Amino acid sequence: MQRGYALRRILENLATAWVVLSLAFVLFRLLPGDPAAVLLGPLADPIVRAQVAEELGLNQPWPVQYAGYVRQILGGDFGVSFLTRQPVLDMVGPAFMNTFALAVLSAVVSFSLGTVLGVVLARKRGTRFEAVCMTIALFLRSMPPFWVGLLAIMLFAIQLKWLPFVGLRSAETVTENLLSVYLSWDFVVHAILPVGVGSLYFMVMPLLLMRSSVLSVMGEDFTELARAKGLTEWAILFRHVARAAILPVATDAAAFIGWAMGGLVTLEVVFSWPGLGKLLVSAIDWRDYPVAQAALLLICATTLTLNLVADLLYVYLDPRVEMG
Repeated sequence: MQRGYALRRILENLATAWVVLSLAFVLFRLLPGDPAAVLLGPLADPIVRAQVAEELGLNQPWPVQYAGYVRQILGGDFGVSFLTRQPVLDMVGPAFMNTFALAVLSAVVSFSLGTVLGVVLARKRGTRFEAVCMTIALFLRSMPPFWVGLLAIMLFAIQLKWLPFVGLRSAETVTENLLSVYLSWDFVVHAILPVGVGSLYFMVMPLLLMRSSVLSVMGEDFTELARAKGLTEWAILFRHVARAAILPVATDAAAFIGWAMGGLVTLEVVFSWPGLGKLLVSAIDWRDYPVAQAALLLICATTLTLNLVADLLYVYLDPRVEMG
C-alpha cells in the first residue's frame, strides 16, 4: 500500500471534517430563534434574555464565537450544554455508543441477509423468482424507514404486544455500567424492532452489490474447474464464487456502518432510541448549539473514519485498484 495514498485520503478527510465543523457552526445559528429566548420562553424579560445570552457567549460577533469554537474542538473540549449545563462529552459519549450499537447490529443483519440473497438471485437470474424478489427489495428500499417503523410499532407493539418500542432498556432495569446494557436480554428485545426495520431498508445495497459481483465472477475459469470436479451449482456458488465475489461487499461494510449512523436518525426518533440522532434533533429544537455541533461532528467523523478504513482495506486486499 502506498503511504502517499493513505496520507492524501487522511488530509482529504480532515478537510471535509473542517468544512462540516464550519457549516455546523453557521447553519445552527441561522435557525430562527436564539437559545436564550428558547430557554427562557417568549415572555421573558429582555434584560434577563440579554444577560443569559452574555453568559452563553452569544453576544459576541460570529468570528469571535467561531474562533473560540475551533480552539475548543482542537483542545478536545466540546463545551457545556446550554440546556442542562452538563459537559457535552458526557452527553454525546453514551449517545454515540447507543447509535454505534444500533448501526453495527443493523449492518450485521442486513449484510448477512443481503449477501446470501444476492448469491441466490444471481443464481436465479432471469427467472420470475428474481423479478419478484428484486421488486420487493426495491419496494422496501423506497419506503421511508420512519413510516415502516411506525407500522411495525402499530403491529408488533400495540396490536400484538409482542415487543417493546421505547428506548433500549426497560425503566426498571438496573445496569452496573454501559457495557452491561448491551449484554442483556432486555437490550436484545428492545433492539429487535429498530434493527429489523433498519435492516429491511439497508439490506438492498449489499444484495445488489453481491448479486452484481457474483454475476461478474461466475464466468471465471475456476468455476468450470469446479464443475469438472462434479460439484453442484449451489456448492460452486457458496464455496467458490461467493468467496471470490465477497470482496466489494466486505470492504463496503465498514463504510456502511458510518453511513448508517447518519441514516438512523429518523428511526432513533420513532423508537425513542437514546442515540446521537435523537440527541441531535432535541438539541436543534432547544437551540443547544454545543450539543448539536458535537453530535453532528461526531457522526461526520465516524463516517469519514470508516470510509477511510474501507478505502484502505480495499486497496490492501486488491492491489489492482488504481491509487492515483
